Amino acid sequence: MTRSDKHENLKNLPGIDHLLELSKKNKSFLDIPRSVILESARTALEIIRKNILANIETPINDDTILMQMHVLAKEKIRPRLVNVINATGVVLHTNLGRALLCDDALKNITRIAQSYS
Repeated sequence: MTRSDKHENLKNLPGIDHLLELSKKNKSFLDIPRSVILESARTALEIIRKNILANIETPINDDTILMQMHVLAKEKIRPRLVNVINATGVVLHTNLGRALLCDDALKNITRIAQSYS
């Protein structure tokens, strides 16, 4: 890709306002807050700009950009809570946390604590 091609492709990128208007008309964006859509539009355009400058073939059309925005927005609002097991009580209530260390373990701890790591 020549320098003028890059410049032309960068110049042809849609504006943020245009992308926001398109997202209003797209039903898949109805449950996504505007601030998240705005951030995803900026991120999508930044990715496309970097690809153009790195000579990576990138389709530049509204549908492709909207699809990328939707993926980015859904990732942003995805619930981050995961199931975990709180096993702290096992250590505290069984006194495993107060178990004695063997002599070798104490020697290694002392050796490591007395030197730089």
